[in-house]
Amino acid sequence: GLDDLVRARLLKAGSGNVSEASPVPTLINVRHEGLLREAVASLDAARTGAGKGAAEECVALDLKNALDRLNSLTGEGTTDELLDSIFSRFCIGK
Repeated sequence: GLDDLVRARLLKAGSGNVSEASPVPTLINVRHEGLLREAVASLDAARTGAGKGAAEECVALDLKNALDRLNSLTGEGTTDELLDSIFSRFCIGK
């Protein structure tokens, strides 16, 4: 059900009908939306692979990719890519 929740959230965010009282935090930038879309794509790939009898390692990799994207969204995972993205938009003084 997580991917259904993410899809519903993306649809609401895209329509501009997100309420202030929403129990799920609102997407605040394009990076967040991209991370959610990538997580959903990885979850879809894992489900498809598992349904077709793909090797467990392949399904596990798709699940790890989804988790990595969600961790980047929540701040639990900090990658060089994330830091580059953040600091490319800000001027850091000397």
